[in-house]
Amino acid sequence: LLELFNAFNSRSEKHSLFTLGLFSNRWLLGGVAASLAMTLAVIYIPTLRGAFHTYALSGTDWTIAILSGFSIIVVVELGKLIARLRSKAVIARPH
Repeated sequence: LLELFNAFNSRSEKHSLFTLGLFSNRWLLGGVAASLAMTLAVIYIPTLRGAFHTYALSGTDWTIAILSGFSIIVVVELGKLIARLRSKAVIARPH
């Protein structure tokens, strides 16, 4: 899930994913949805679960996974913010 969340961050090295529009890239949304669907299939379809040696996740497991995955958005957005602030400081600094 961390990589799926990070895919949204990767749209721009400078701009916040929230200013770009979270749902504006249909190809990205489709790719993330397909990847999530395949992940869910491996976890919940018995034949695939046996082949991949996975097990069904509890609500607590999903909460931890989603919050852990979402943490990359917070970290990268903070990094982008710091980079933008530093860039503005360099531009504003007299030569």
